[in-house]
Amino acid sequence: MNSDIPVSLANIRREITSNYTDSLARVVRHFQVDLAAVDFSKRELRLALEEAEIDVEALLRRRSPRDGVSLGKVAGVYAYRLSRFDIVHMAESAYEQSTSFLIQHVVALNLVKRRILRIKIGADRMLELGYQSPAAMLTKRHWDCASMSSWMRPKCHPQRTDYPANKRSPSTDLP
Repeated sequence: MNSDIPVSLANIRREITSNYTDSLARVVRHFQVDLAAVDFSKRELRLALEEAEIDVEALLRRRSPRDGVSLGKVAGVYAYRLSRFDIVHMAESAYEQSTSFLIQHVVALNLVKRRILRIKIGADRMLELGYQSPAAMLTKRHWDCASMSSWMRPKCHPQRTDYPANKRSPSTDLP
């Protein structure tokens, strides 16, 4: 089913699962939170990845091969699901840092940018470039998979404006 995208969902799952701990540690250090005050749930991570795979498979079923599904769209789905599940758990002391509530969301953005889009960028650079805004949107505002996917798509191909999704009829304008 996922032959319409240039990466397998099994590979995405494997890469995110095997790199979650390292990405979390880097982001936690960036936010100057004690690593001992942060933990994560493998179960919640697995559930988030399963839900993302269901969403991507649904996208692939809805879209014709001509319209396709961009890698940015896939990355947006994964970022959304990784930010919504209760993966990261922090002790009370971790919340002394005023931006620590963004940790899970920045981890999600870092993972999809590095493991799906193959863009290497650290948490500190991501925040400097203004990516704190999408992380804040994920935590405090109503952003769904479609919103995150639309935001990710131009990050994948910033020079491209003729996305197949822009040519769809209103009746197929589903995330």
